[in-house]
Amino acid sequence: MINTPNDMPNKKEIGSQSYQDIMYSSSAMIAIFKGKDMLIELANRSIIETWGKGENILGLSLFSVLPEIIEQGYVEILANVYTTGKTFSAYEMPVTLKRNGKLELLHYTFTYQAQYETDGTITGILLIGNEVSIQALSRKRLEESESHSRLVMEMIPEKVTNATPEGNVIFYNKSWQEYTGKNLETLLQEGWAKWIHPGDLEEVTQKWLYSVATGEDFDMELRMLNHLGAYRWHTSKAQCIKDEEGHITLWVGFNTDVHGQKEQNKELENLVSKRTT
Repeated sequence: MINTPNDMPNKKEIGSQSYQDIMYSSSAMIAIFKGKDMLIELANRSIIETWGKGENILGLSLFSVLPEIIEQGYVEILANVYTTGKTFSAYEMPVTLKRNGKLELLHYTFTYQAQYETDGTITGILLIGNEVSIQALSRKRLEESESHSRLVMEMIPEKVTNATPEGNVIFYNKSWQEYTGKNLETLLQEGWAKWIHPGDLEEVTQKWLYSVATGEDFDMELRMLNHLGAYRWHTSKAQCIKDEEGHITLWVGFNTDVHGQKEQNKELENLVSKRTT
């Protein structure tokens, strides 16, 4: 076991002892495995705590301390590093560990790096890493939330767009694609301006640029060209989503077909006009 500060025997060992103290108390997980059997030569406080196997693990094989990782591919990964010397790095890699008698799915970001003797012989592996289970879970939940939101946007009849804080559209839902007869890739390449009536385009552009610059809602009626070559009236609205600091992270736009309603209103206006003349 690595000596703690209270165990420091003399001044000659201060340099190496201080280095060991730093490694042992580091918040990062640090361990050294020796030989093909991956005998644990060093394990600092962080890795002892995250493994949950107690402190009496030095000199034991990693696979006897953590037998649950044998079937999870880590035997092969470590063997490859040991035989080839090629560093292995992982980001938010899942591993199931048995802690306090209970299996837990955890996530780690870590590096396995070969350790060499002066003659170039590989004698062990250095592990440096961090447990990132909370971050991985949060990211997964965010991705699931975004996936759910995207699914909802695909299903609704309104033509939905997503745009960057700078106003560049990065998503057109299926209603947009069906209305224009173009797929998502084509719409992203060609943009939305070609689908706006020439008589409305200048006003739409000015109002949109103003909203992007100020963060104010975009709201107006405009005519949009469909795949049959006809223009139909729509209400077009867009609102921004902001983070906790008030910075815009996304624009969400909704375009609702109101052409039938506009035609009915026009007919009613004509009817009323005729009766009053």
